[in-house]
Amino acid sequence: VSSTGAQALEVRSDTQSLPPKHHLPDGTFRNNHHPAINKPGSDLLKWWWNRERSEPVSFPLDNNDPQFLRKNELVPTMTWIGHATLLIQYDGLNILTDPHFTERASPFKFIGPRRFTPPGLALTDLPRIDLVVLSHNHYDHLDEGTIKQLYSRQADQPPRFFVPLRQKQWFDDLGIPNVVELDWGENADYKGWRVHAVPT
Repeated sequence: VSSTGAQALEVRSDTQSLPPKHHLPDGTFRNNHHPAINKPGSDLLKWWWNRERSEPVSFPLDNNDPQFLRKNELVPTMTWIGHATLLIQYDGLNILTDPHFTERASPFKFIGPRRFTPPGLALTDLPRIDLVVLSHNHYDHLDEGTIKQLYSRQADQPPRFFVPLRQKQWFDDLGIPNVVELDWGENADYKGWRVHAVPT
């Protein structure tokens, strides 16, 4: 801005140097869309003790055809394997979401929530996986045993792992390469697909 007898003044926005709204100064994150709920741990224990315990729903499970799925490059398919684990096949690309093939959602093999049903497809029956998308790091979505097996069965051509912010280090610690880390609002391309990281 300039005028007669005044110095020129440059006004610019430096918002790109500011951290995103969901990044807090202490290095933690917050959900932009819902206020934080702070309750004492005793409330969680009361809920856990008094919650309704319903029987698991039982329904007939269809058998998947591993031979077809291993060879499939033309037929678009989405195969539910269990919980949040899906095998998506489209245009010759094999995508796996939140892979979990072990018996428990826990860091331990002997304790923690156990599966109600076995995976709809064994890990050994999977086709070559190109892309793995992880939504978050809870044990029922990010399973160390499964990730290690996925990598070791394709160590010569590992899948590309798309993970949320601060999860790449976990993979680095396991010696697993080929990891793309995304923050909310970021995206990355892979073989004609665009992976978006969004808050939920």
